[in-house]
Amino acid sequence: MFQQELENGIRIRVLEQSDIDAYHNLIMEAKDELKEWLTVSEKVATKEQTAENIAYQMKVNDPVPTLFMIEFENQLVGQISFHTVDDTNQSGEIGYWLLKAYQGHGIMTKALNFLITYGFMTLKFHRLEMKIAKGNTKSHLLAKRLGFRQEGVLKEAKYLNGQFIDYIVYGLLEQDK
Repeated sequence: MFQQELENGIRIRVLEQSDIDAYHNLIMEAKDELKEWLTVSEKVATKEQTAENIAYQMKVNDPVPTLFMIEFENQLVGQISFHTVDDTNQSGEIGYWLLKAYQGHGIMTKALNFLITYGFMTLKFHRLEMKIAKGNTKSHLLAKRLGFRQEGVLKEAKYLNGQFIDYIVYGLLEQDK
């Protein structure tokens, strides 16, 4: 199993089939906060759906992981990934989320710094992207703190919570890191 110890009790690791209960509970705990910006909680409403989702994620991670869980003090607290990989153009789009109780403590910054380095060094990406909902202020600040530059706006790009939402595109090139 791939895992990387960061600092201050933070570990990055791949999701395993044995994580069904813990992952399902994590999503259910985060459901209300996730649905504001993401659709992940709709995909794992039952434990059966969670098992299917984990099997899919494990398949995506074979042979080279692109989706990781964030653990803090041995407890699952979030997820980071390249949820879109473009081998031809050597790029990846970053996705992430963290339980609200763990936000504001540098956990996501450390986790994404790992993912950025992993993307450029291991996956040999030339470019990374983040697409962030217009009103998600914390994520916009995080992208800028990590060195991403705003590149444009995708008008009404996602249908979320009964309305179309604009997404801001941020990019980071390997030579700019």
